Amino acid sequence: LTFGGGASSLWRTANAGAAWERILSSGVAGVTTLDRVSLPSDYGDQTEIVYCAGDYGGNPAIWVSRDNGRTFTVRPAVEPDTGAALTIDAWTVAAADTLFVASYNGTAGKVYRSDNGGFFYASGAAAGSQPLASLAVTGQAVAAGSADGEVFLSRDNGISFQPAGQGGLPIIPMIYTTPD
Repeated sequence: LTFGGGASSLWRTANAGAAWERILSSGVAGVTTLDRVSLPSDYGDQTEIVYCAGDYGGNPAIWVSRDNGRTFTVRPAVEPDTGAALTIDAWTVAAADTLFVASYNGTAGKVYRSDNGGFFYASGAAAGSQPLASLAVTGQAVAAGSADGEVFLSRDNGISFQPAGQGGLPIIPMIYTTPD
C-alpha cells in the first residue's frame, strides 16, 4: 500500500519484486482513500483473499478480492444496530472470511466481528471508553489495545471484553528494548 501525490494504491508482485502491478487505487471511481491492507492467516494457494480498507465515496468501506487482487468487491462498513458508518480504527483478519474491526462510537471503543468477509457484522462488544488502536486474534482469544495504553481481552471470540488482569485474564508482559 503506497501513499503520495494525493493518491493511495495497492500493489502486487508475482515475481519476488522484479515488477509491480497496481491492483487498486484511489483513482478508481468512488475510491476516496485506501489506508489498510491485510491477508488472512490461511492465505496461500487455496485461499487467495485480499482485504483492503479505506473510504468509498467518503464512507468507510472494505474491499475484498477472492482472486488474489484481480478483482475487488466493495462492502460499506456499517454498524449493525444503527446503520451508521463504521469507522475502521483498527482491524485484523483472522481467517478467510472472519475479520474483526475496531471502531469508536464517541463513548466506547467497540469490536465488531464479521464471519462473511465484512458483508455483515455482529453487534459490537465494548472494550473500554477510549478509541482502540490495535487488535490481535489467536484461536478464540481477541486482544484490543486502546489509544491510551489499556489492554482488553476476550476469551469468547470477541463477544465480550474485560480489562487485562481482571476476571482471571492474565496481563501480557511486554519487553521493550532501545537501540544502543
